[in-house]
Formats: sequence, structure tokens, C-alpha cells
Amino acid sequence: MAQRTSGPGYREVAEDLRTKIRKGRIKPGERLPALPNLQETYEASAGVIRDALKQLAVERLIETKHGVGSTVLAEDQWTTTEAAELMQLVVGLRDELREIRERIDSIERRLP
Repeated sequence: MAQRTSGPGYREVAEDLRTKIRKGRIKPGERLPALPNLQETYEASAGVIRDALKQLAVERLIETKHGVGSTVLAEDQWTTTEAAELMQLVVGLRDELREIRERIDSIERRLP
């Protein structure tokens, strides 16, 4: 399994964008920058940015439409902080399980 050597992970990107949205630096109705701009801003891969945006969409902070981009939703549509924290926990557990599965697969490939 390859370890990330530089740049933020999707959680860090999502947290930064989440903070900007919740503190009103990016307002409801505003579009987020396009994927290439976000990649440049965060020095992250397209996959990392997409995963961060998916997380924010699950929390109902943004809505992403193909060909249009991601738009910040009205505050009354946002998931509560508790639900967002629970979702982050679930996503974190999913990632840990994926890493464990990858380790198991790696070990199984080396077995006779």
C-alpha cells in the first residue's frame, strides 16, 4: 500500500472548506472554485478534492452538479454539527477498514 508523501488528504481539504462555509467566508449560493483551481489551491490530486467535495455533499453543505460545479447550500439545509461529526467518524472507519483490507490482501498475495 502506497503512503501519501505530500499534500493534504481529503479530510484536511474538507475541513478547511467546511470551516470557510460555516464561518461565512464562502456564502450560501456561491460556487466553489472549479476542480483544477481547488487542486492548485490545496496542492492535492483530483481524487482528494473529489472525495472532500463528496464529504461536504453528504453533510449537505454543498450540492454538486455535473457540468455546473459545487454550490454552497442554504444554512437551513446543512446537516447538524453532531450528524456531520458522526458522518466523519463513519467515513474515517470506512477508510481504516479499507486500509486493513489492503494489508490483508497484501499478506495473502505473499502466502504460498
